[in-house]
Amino acid sequence: MKIYKSILWSILIVTGLFLTTGCEVESYAIEEVPFSPYVVSLGITSSGTTTYYVVMADNLMEGTINAVGKGIEQNGFHDYEQGNQTIFCVGGLGVTSAKAVTRNAAGYLQETGDFVFDNSLRAFTQITSNTMLGVEIPDNAESGDLMTFYSVDIPSASITKKTDDLYSTDIGPRMAQYHRTGLQ
Repeated sequence: MKIYKSILWSILIVTGLFLTTGCEVESYAIEEVPFSPYVVSLGITSSGTTTYYVVMADNLMEGTINAVGKGIEQNGFHDYEQGNQTIFCVGGLGVTSAKAVTRNAAGYLQETGDFVFDNSLRAFTQITSNTMLGVEIPDNAESGDLMTFYSVDIPSASITKKTDDLYSTDIGPRMAQYHRTGLQ
């Protein structure tokens, strides 16, 4: 009987030691640091599914950047373009929606706009101090010969104008005109 008690106590002690020291949980900083100087996109894959996040980071060279308890979850893969202090998350890989991400007064990320283009964009860039230009170009001849230009207001994060134009060899001078006039 004494032997059984000794074995039982030994098993309990070894099990207790294993449970308290055998599985170290990696500690992730869950606290977001407001006004962190960097904003990055993370794609986290688990069980074959990738989820994308936009998170802030205070240091890109040291430590761990993660999305545990922070950041903004994205609805699929996106391309990112900055206009002033706004980051536009523009749909990629067939996604046509776009969202604007800014900092709120407390220094944390927030979504401030949500809009949709008719098709995937080929270009999206800042053209004036308050305007982004989005361009849709047909994939092939069967898709048509219309290029679509979108004017997006940066402060309101909204589409303010949409213009279609026939694709032709003189598109370069007409694009310069769109740039100068802000799609007016």
